[in-house]
Amino acid sequence: MGVGKTTVCEKLQTKLQNSFWLDGDWCWMMNPWKFTDENKDMVIQNITYILNNFLNNSSSQYVILSWVLHEQSIFDALFKNLKNLDFDMVTITLYCTPEELRKRLSKDNRDKEVIERSIERISLYGELDFEKIDTTFLSVDQTVDKILNLVNPL
Repeated sequence: MGVGKTTVCEKLQTKLQNSFWLDGDWCWMMNPWKFTDENKDMVIQNITYILNNFLNNSSSQYVILSWVLHEQSIFDALFKNLKNLDFDMVTITLYCTPEELRKRLSKDNRDKEVIERSIERISLYGELDFEKIDTTFLSVDQTVDKILNLVNPL
């Protein structure tokens, strides 16, 4: 949260032809927002369903998923039902320094509790076996270029 994933994915999709983009946060849009096991399971099922449709679409060359995935178990739950599909996956974590994250989240008028929870979770992303991109000193375009190089190496 706050590292620029939505902004980066929005720009990335314009660079990747034949691409679909799913922001996992869209599947959490509910009022009131309640983090329960039932809602978590529903969101994972919804994301899996949409990803499956994107991956099976004949015009699909790229599928972009942006979501706050801070635990391997969440990632595993999402992709266990997609194992039988033939696709190459590049997993990337965007992160920034705690100071920069605090600055960005404060600028977005996030609650102090949200800011502190986000900063506490930074170390969890290091445990994931994903490519990592530090966005602290990168522009959106620079971050997109780094992703494009990982997706389509020279």
